[in-house]
Amino acid sequence: MTLTQTSATPLVRIGDTWHYHYSGPEQDSTEQILRNDTCSSAQCVVDQETNSAWNDTVWLNRDWNLSREYYIDHTTPFNYSYIYTPALQLYPFPLQPGESWWWNSTLAGWYKDQFGNHTDTATFSNLRKVVNETTVTVLAGTFDTFLVAEYVQSGTVLHGYRWFSTDAKTSVKWEIFDQITGSVSDSYEMTSYSLAVIGGPSPSPNPSPSPNPSPNTPPTVSNPTILGLNPTLFYSIVGALLAAIVTGVTIVAFSKRKKPIGGIPQNPPASIMARTG
Repeated sequence: MTLTQTSATPLVRIGDTWHYHYSGPEQDSTEQILRNDTCSSAQCVVDQETNSAWNDTVWLNRDWNLSREYYIDHTTPFNYSYIYTPALQLYPFPLQPGESWWWNSTLAGWYKDQFGNHTDTATFSNLRKVVNETTVTVLAGTFDTFLVAEYVQSGTVLHGYRWFSTDAKTSVKWEIFDQITGSVSDSYEMTSYSLAVIGGPSPSPNPSPSPNPSPNTPPTVSNPTILGLNPTLFYSIVGALLAAIVTGVTIVAFSKRKKPIGGIPQNPPASIMARTG
């Protein structure tokens, strides 16, 4: 039986945990499914990744559609909260080589930087494509994966690669490219992971941030992440929005972030880079 034939939609569960090692400032990072929640009347989970450079929290439903995100940077005075309409389909399971899909979405919310609090709305269009099936070895072991390419700027510029494993329920390897030089600007490998026991007890849902929190009252998140998408997602969207919103602005790396994913402010702080989760 081929990998494609066995790539049914992975079901993430409370307690699923992944550990990564980044080549960038993040270094060691941990991602975990924290709790259940409700997203537009549908059940979803809260997925959080945290490291020394940033914390990122996203809301993901059973179909792997990402609808909300809350991000905190530890190195600059920058954080944001966005809702994506329609939600971003991370992967259209079952995956198969040659398959492609678009992120045509609008983000709305707020961000805070060294200049104060701001509201933000923007549209973007990114393309994802399954290149092939491949076996990859990382620190956590050897995995059968789908190699997925992501393109920004309306699908015209290669943004990065991720090696997604349906068994591990995450991207076990990830690379993102500098949009100017084309070289790898950040990457990670999964170092270990543990998946919740099927049929085990599920914690009761905890209160979650309001859908439209005020910039002055950010959502309460215990260690604000993303299934192979993390700040990756943020940089993906940033890459798409830069061309349309902020031309001529010099952007530098933000550590890992896309996902982890988010929008670009009209007057972006100098620390944001075009590169989610």
